[in-house]
Amino acid sequence: MTKENSLLALFENAIKEKVVLTKKQRSVLNASLILFSEKGYEKTSTSDIAKRAGVAEGTVYKQFKTKKNLLINGIAPILKTVFEDAIDEFSDNNLKDKEMTLHEYLTYIVQDRSNFVEKNLPAIKVILNQMLTNPEFAKIVITKFKKSLEAYVNPILNNLRQNNQLIELPNYQIFRFIFSSVAGTVMGYHVNDKGSLEEEINATIILLEKALSKANQDN
Repeated sequence: MTKENSLLALFENAIKEKVVLTKKQRSVLNASLILFSEKGYEKTSTSDIAKRAGVAEGTVYKQFKTKKNLLINGIAPILKTVFEDAIDEFSDNNLKDKEMTLHEYLTYIVQDRSNFVEKNLPAIKVILNQMLTNPEFAKIVITKFKKSLEAYVNPILNNLRQNNQLIELPNYQIFRFIFSSVAGTVMGYHVNDKGSLEEEINATIILLEKALSKANQDN
């Protein structure tokens, strides 16, 4: 997955790969995610979906019966695949073999992933909603996070710790702290009408480094 791809673009590509879907089904699914991202699930009607997809409203009912069924049985399975790819990108495999300082690692992760979240915020909201309402989907996402942590993040954090740069905390807690900080950076930018996203990112890097640096803990 390249960094130029958005979640919506990945979703559209994933739909195209589903050979069992008809052209109308693909159009309905793609239109649904776009509208759920733009307007929210509750504010999107089946007539909105039909209009965006270029089909009759009866086609939406015929294919998926209800809007809820469209979300759970139509969109969610494809989102699972898309979000797995997004997690893999967050845990960039190219980083684990590089010698990096804590500052360099935090700078890369916070800048890169904050921009990714900002670019894909509407689609991410749909995914988070699915995690809250669909236990099976949430379990899949959490399992994928754990696998990514073990494969990509642990080697980097272990190396930083061995070089006396990182505090003694379990890796999953550090990863969760960084990930939640990235999300908070973007949310803070949208809530605060002052400053820029770049300023929010720089502030987050400083705060994370102060919290996670072994040198700061020893002082």
